Amino acid sequence: MAETLKPSLISRHKRKTWAICAIAGLAAFSVGPNYVRPPVETPPAYKEAQGWKQAEPRDERPRGNWWEVFNDAQLDALVTQVAITNQTIKAAEARVREARALTQAARAAFFPIVTANASATRSGGRAGAGTSGQTSGARNSYNVSLDVNWEIDLWGRVRRTVEASEATAEASAADLESAKLSAQAQLAEDYFLLRAQDAQIRLLNDTVGAYERSLLSASGKCVYTLASRSPGSAHASARNSSASSKWTPVRPMPVSTSTWKRSGRSTRAAAAA
Repeated sequence: MAETLKPSLISRHKRKTWAICAIAGLAAFSVGPNYVRPPVETPPAYKEAQGWKQAEPRDERPRGNWWEVFNDAQLDALVTQVAITNQTIKAAEARVREARALTQAARAAFFPIVTANASATRSGGRAGAGTSGQTSGARNSYNVSLDVNWEIDLWGRVRRTVEASEATAEASAADLESAKLSAQAQLAEDYFLLRAQDAQIRLLNDTVGAYERSLLSASGKCVYTLASRSPGSAHASARNSSASSKWTPVRPMPVSTSTWKRSGRSTRAAAAA
């Protein structure tokens, strides 16, 4: 009895050993090595880094309502419409949905694929001309098939595909938030530039109005001065003064030609000055 059991025990041990070796070999080649960043020699600390916080990138997260610090209701209403009407943001959102769908499709490869088919056929016919003329009855036939397909991820292809799809989805989400931030910043910049232009237009209009009022004031003063210095007003004042006083005839003094020429030159010189 002992002699008959001994070969069976040896064969069992051999089968277990071969199974363990096969599993270990498959595990060794199942997944490739993970990515490791190459080492870079850097100093442990910088003197300029004292008091600074190390950056923690979170590009895929929303940036918040940063425009609310300006406390402008109209700007708030315009920024909320950017995510609705901007076509660049719409395209980025579509890429995010596509990347997430591809990730789900890559994860589906971990599970078996089950395919089921079912069909029903009803057939029947009459007898031929050479027969006795009897008709055969109708026949029903049913067909059901079930297929199961499962690809075991021995070499890590599915796992690496899922990792690449997840990284692509994260990059697409980061691009979406960056596109939103860029559109919001561009809108805020254009909005404040428009406000500055409106303020400059109001300033120029006020300046033109001030110049117009100054011109009207100067024109009124000029008209008043010319009216007060006109010959008619001088003759009128002379007539009033002569009427109130006694008129005394004065004999004109003789003026020589040379004296008249000199007085004419001096008058022209004074007029030119």
